[in-house]
Amino acid sequence: MTILVPCLKQQTRCIIIRDDGRRFEATNLCDVAGLSVCPRVLAKCSTGEGYELCGSTHAEANAAKLAAQSADISGQAFLLGHTWMCKECQDALRVVNVHTFHIGIDPDID
Repeated sequence: MTILVPCLKQQTRCIIIRDDGRRFEATNLCDVAGLSVCPRVLAKCSTGEGYELCGSTHAEANAAKLAAQSADISGQAFLLGHTWMCKECQDALRVVNVHTFHIGIDPDID
């Protein structure tokens, strides 16, 4: 059984807020249970590389899975803890009817 834990390198959080107010929130997770240092750090991987070493699932993709059942309602995504969003995550969000992305903006802070 795989146990996913929060990323050891850089934790991110994605919040999807539907136009009807429903929220779906997820973090990035890795398959590194029992480790105290990220294998990508040990391998000196650049940002965006080496995900096969940890089995990472991005926060955006995880949030999209949570929001899939409500894809008939459009929404916005807020990404915290990172400065960019990869194309695969943008595509995953678009599939669940999220077309506006806010990076580094916390929806809970006015």
